[in-house]
Amino acid sequence: GLIIPKAAEAMKQAEQGEDIYLRYAPPDMFGRSNESGRTRAEIFDSYGLHFERSSNDRISGWANLKEWLQVYTNPEGKETARLKIFKNCPNLIRTLQSIARDKKKPNDCANEPHELTHAPDALRYLFVLRPFGAKPKENKKNRMYYSEVESLLSYGT
Repeated sequence: GLIIPKAAEAMKQAEQGEDIYLRYAPPDMFGRSNESGRTRAEIFDSYGLHFERSSNDRISGWANLKEWLQVYTNPEGKETARLKIFKNCPNLIRTLQSIARDKKKPNDCANEPHELTHAPDALRYLFVLRPFGAKPKENKKNRMYYSEVESLLSYGT
């Protein structure tokens, strides 16, 4: 519950020495205030902290995050995931393991206990706009063409 100047100061201290490429914020940070006519995002921007608007689509966010965490076998034959969470993120690891499913929406997470939602929600806000790409469809024309070329090139060998 910090006011924006204090929150901006705390963020700058926490980010010191980091190369921050992008920050996402929920859509409500971009709503204009009746008092100042400015958005909270604009006020943070005046302190040198720029935010891009994320999405509140919780279901898509969790689905995308699940895709990025999915274990697969890489070309070297090792099991891995596209998103790796390291042991220097103990709060994220603890809260991701502890957060429960929403009883009424099985594809969403519960909002209680609220203190468990902050780190997972931050990760969800990142991945709601980063769906994992679908595998490209095989082009049958190209496959037939290359098969014919291969056949022609190997003729008589």
